[in-house]
Amino acid sequence: MAKIVKPLTDPQCSSAKPKEKDYNLFDGSGLILLIRTSGTKTWRYRYKNALGTQIITIGTYPAIRLAKAREYRSKYQSMLSNNLDPKEQLIIEQSKQDNRYHFEPIARAWHVAYKSSGKWGEETAERALKNLEKYVFPIIGTRPIDSIKPKDLNLVLSEIEETGFLEVVKKTRQRFVSIFAYAISKGLIELK
Repeated sequence: MAKIVKPLTDPQCSSAKPKEKDYNLFDGSGLILLIRTSGTKTWRYRYKNALGTQIITIGTYPAIRLAKAREYRSKYQSMLSNNLDPKEQLIIEQSKQDNRYHFEPIARAWHVAYKSSGKWGEETAERALKNLEKYVFPIIGTRPIDSIKPKDLNLVLSEIEETGFLEVVKKTRQRFVSIFAYAISKGLIELK
């Protein structure tokens, strides 16, 4: 049976003092105020997906008051009820800074989504991300995804091929297909 949590009050949040160890104050439904030994108070949202427990840092108190933290919680709960992973959605939102979607944040969002699908083990997921960080992001990571042409992808693949890691070339080619399909499915690239 789930533990019943009494919602926090503003006075509880403001009067919470640091202790010898970090500790949490729970507002319920995943919203937590972490009190650090330094005295910093950080809002966090905890939820579960296929990978287990996930935590999103919302921001610090008192910059973000209790009511605002609850708005964030509601937003994340709404995402979850629509089968959207909040972490994945935050990565996509961050890539909208200049109204163009850059390759690296989209690839990272794809990685989160693919990893949570259960098709990868932890080691494979980690290796896939490291390969993207080492070989792909330095070349096309900051480019808007809709400006990347096949010749750009071939340049990345030929750079990897020169290292002699032919299996990495094959996997990267497959991941390009999957990343672009993901971007299209999320409406981040328009088909012409």
